[in-house]
Amino acid sequence: MVATYLDHAATTPMRKSAIDAMVPFQDVTYANPSGSHRFAREARKAIDEARDDVASVIGCKPGEVIGGKLVMGAIWRRNLKQLKKIVERAN
Repeated sequence: MVATYLDHAATTPMRKSAIDAMVPFQDVTYANPSGSHRFAREARKAIDEARDDVASVIGCKPGEVIGGKLVMGAIWRRNLKQLKKIVERAN
């Protein structure tokens, strides 16, 4: 029998490609991106590139990606879409 996980509200399995993309930042480039040393600059560059990628996918400017913080996930995206609609209606 094959097990099926149905509690995706609690956690969601990650794609192998996403895991592979994260490994370097958990193993090699894990510096504080706010620092001034080389490792921090590498971490900052990676964050900025990820922000650019996310902005490109969702159709916004990089600076509009959650106030500068990267937040992933379908639930967040859906909630933010709804919040945007509410704010637009209020204005």
